[in-house]
Amino acid sequence: ENQLIHRALHDPLTGLSNRKLFYLRARESISYANSQGHRTAIVFIDLDDFKLVNDTYGHEVGDDVLNAVSRRLEANVRAIDTIARLGGEEFAVVMTCLREAATAERMLEKLKAALASPLAVGDAIVSTSGSFCMAIAPEKGTTVETLLKVADKAMYQAKGAKERSA
Repeated sequence: ENQLIHRALHDPLTGLSNRKLFYLRARESISYANSQGHRTAIVFIDLDDFKLVNDTYGHEVGDDVLNAVSRRLEANVRAIDTIARLGGEEFAVVMTCLREAATAERMLEKLKAALASPLAVGDAIVSTSGSFCMAIAPEKGTTVETLLKVADKAMYQAKGAKERSA
């Protein structure tokens, strides 16, 4: 039974939380933050040019990259935070119990730095840059849906800016 529950709430490739568990943890964190006067930050990470990795090196190397990225993200958040693979090359982090927004900003910089250096996967050296965006409750909203809209809009703008500068 525990194995079934685990499989229902985790990404089979990376072992990270899946979309369903991400939403659950985000809702819990926001609810707790609202009652305690804390903050919750939702961070979206979309790996850049990931299709190129699959096309160049194959899906097996692509899977290895997703796993390596997952480990780097895990190494750069607190145990109480939740990292999820939402699908494809999209990840999200729920930073919970934040007393101040500046803590979320520092943690975001750590995550960016973790993905800035290339990964050695098999015989390949693969760049793992990503587009990042963050929305903090209660400043940007008090529901998961509102925060997701804010973050989604920021991601769209970040991706657009990268494409324009490329």
